Amino acid sequence: MESLVVTGMFEQSLQDRLDGLRNRHFPPGLNRVPAHISLFHYLPGSVLADLADAVTSALPCLPAEATFTGIKLLGRGVALAVTGPGLEALHHELSARYSGYLTRQDRQPFRPHVTIQNKVDPPVARTLAGRLRENFVPEHFTVMTVAVWFYRAGRWESAASIPWNSGSAP
Repeated sequence: MESLVVTGMFEQSLQDRLDGLRNRHFPPGLNRVPAHISLFHYLPGSVLADLADAVTSALPCLPAEATFTGIKLLGRGVALAVTGPGLEALHHELSARYSGYLTRQDRQPFRPHVTIQNKVDPPVARTLAGRLRENFVPEHFTVMTVAVWFYRAGRWESAASIPWNSGSAP
């Protein structure tokens, strides 16, 4: 059965900048997807229509603003830590809705981030994290879309892109 990945995506100039970081720091051949914030790593393909409806209904009530808050060491990689009340609320709502489908990874506490390096030796990750921390400044941004992807043999193919155009909560 096909599976789905659910992510938050960025406006184009930020997307390009984050993709550039990933291109510089991922091992060759491993960076096959655009920079993103993972909301869910796996949902069954059978929920696609319901998922798109649920996300479309939820987004107008949730703020799209988020902030890069720091550099997060992942052990064998590095990420930009993210906070965003809308992301957290959406994750909570969808987690409750699809609780019977969640994998162990998706049942963990939600810690949104953008991975910019992965699958490297720990000393390489620590070096990059240290370099990035030297110049890090928190940055506010807007989550532009919630993207749903088909996961097919290690590749992601777009299944849906839902604009997050609420701007702020009512």
